[in-house]
Amino acid sequence: MKRPGTEQPKAGKTQNRAPACPRDITTAEARRVWKDTVGKWQFETYQLAQLHLACQCLDEVARYSKTLKDEGPTVITKFGPRPNPIADLLAKARAGALRHTRALGLDLEPKHEGKGRPAGK
Repeated sequence: MKRPGTEQPKAGKTQNRAPACPRDITTAEARRVWKDTVGKWQFETYQLAQLHLACQCLDEVARYSKTLKDEGPTVITKFGPRPNPIADLLAKARAGALRHTRALGLDLEPKHEGKGRPAGK
C-alpha cells in the first residue's frame, strides 16, 4: 500500500481513479469503509480483494446483527431454549472483518487522543 502523492506520476501516464465499490457490498457502513479506504490509499490487486472480503464481512455483521436483534439471543427448539445460532455466525463475521483489515494493516477503530486507555463513559 502506498500513500497517494508519495510518488511522482511518470510522464505520459494518467492518474488512475479509485476503484468503485463492488455491487455486492450493500450496507452503508461497508460502502463507507470501501470509499474511505480506497480514497486514502493506493492498493495492489490482491489488496483490493482483501478489502472486498473485509467489506463482505461487514455486510454479514450488519445482516446478522439485525437478525439477532429481531429474533433474540435464544430460540425455542423441541429440546427447549437454545442459543441462537446467528450469534455464532455474527462472531465469525466480526472475526473475519477484523482478520482482513489487519491483513491490510488497517485499523477501523477510531483512535483516542492522549496516553493510556480511553476515558470511560
